[in-house]
Amino acid sequence: MSSTLSIKLSDAEKARLQAKAKARNVSMSKLVKEGIEKVLEGDEGEVSCYDLMREHFEKPGMLMEGPSDLSTNKELQNEVIVKNLKEKVWRKD
Repeated sequence: MSSTLSIKLSDAEKARLQAKAKARNVSMSKLVKEGIEKVLEGDEGEVSCYDLMREHFEKPGMLMEGPSDLSTNKELQNEVIVKNLKEKVWRKD
């Protein structure tokens, strides 16, 4: 069984969706379904900021360093904070 879902898009969002669908030679509906599937299949339903912005960060020439889950991994966040604090304390300006 299938059902219909209606969403509201701005003119700019619709134009971007149409352009992406045309570039991939698929329907806008298929693109939306793929996006929904990605969200539903995500770890614990959470999507990190990195995941949302991945296409912008992975452009040719962009520097990719560091853990991809820093925005959701509290342990890594604490390590980075402590490291930055130590560097600031020991650094002579």
